Amino acid sequence: MIDIKPGTRLVIAHNPRSSRQKQVGEKVFARLDAAGYHYEKLEVLQAPLAENIAHLAPQIHAGDVIICAAGDGSAHAVMNSVIASQKPDVTLGFLAFGNFNDLPHTMNSRASLQDPVTLLRDGNVKLARSLDVTTDGKHLRYALLYVTLGWTAKAAAHFDQSGVRERSHRGKTGLARSLVALGMFYLKSRKNSLLPEFKIDNKIYHQTDILIANSTHIARLFHTRTRYYLTGKFLVRTLDVRTLLTNAGFLLSGLFTHISGNKHRELVIDFDTKSSVTLQCDGEVVELSDCRQLRIDKSKQQLAILTTK
Repeated sequence: MIDIKPGTRLVIAHNPRSSRQKQVGEKVFARLDAAGYHYEKLEVLQAPLAENIAHLAPQIHAGDVIICAAGDGSAHAVMNSVIASQKPDVTLGFLAFGNFNDLPHTMNSRASLQDPVTLLRDGNVKLARSLDVTTDGKHLRYALLYVTLGWTAKAAAHFDQSGVRERSHRGKTGLARSLVALGMFYLKSRKNSLLPEFKIDNKIYHQTDILIANSTHIARLFHTRTRYYLTGKFLVRTLDVRTLLTNAGFLLSGLFTHISGNKHRELVIDFDTKSSVTLQCDGEVVELSDCRQLRIDKSKQQLAILTTK
């Protein structure tokens, strides 16, 4: 149980323009009101990450307990804003009010996925270290759970299109629709999915994907079994997804046991030429152009995460 002391702000970060805002009102604000909690609201913008950080970070105070009741995009913006604010003793929690909700599912039990009172009552604070992503020496963003490059990120970008997302999540057949849509996208895109030639530790790779895991799962799909965000390392795996047969072992192990890979404290990816690369950071797609080098480190600043797991 987290102790909200006098003078400590309980802050609910939400996106008032979200299609799930009515649910947030009923399941978050109403429950907190009924339980007698005093809280303030922090509105996340429907805007690029840098704009959201400029908007949110100045509104974060030292000692805040911030619960993000929104989707992964808003949660990603709030998490990056907490780090950017450099305010001490901020605690961050996540509630599931988006399409995929990777962050809440990673940190919360089923009972606390959408219930702020249960999260505050049953949650405990753990110190996490996110992935620090830089491109050509310039900080890009932080990712708490995972980063992927290549075909998997392009697939995420495809699903992020509003029409595709709405069709694939409609009704009780949402999972089946998603799998069918993913299969169709794979058949259309696999032949042209090769990443630009890159080097890791002076070894040349010709692959379609780089998976970088900082959590027990990558996109709630592939298991790693390890909460890397509580450690100083992360897991790295390269893939060539152009043929399914050669990836059968990876798919089976990733879905039902755990993926294999190399553990790193830092990772430098050098491209042979200036390249256009698609990344996915905690579900948020980033398009890079003229990129020569990507570097992944563990963030120096720890995050205090409110979790019921």
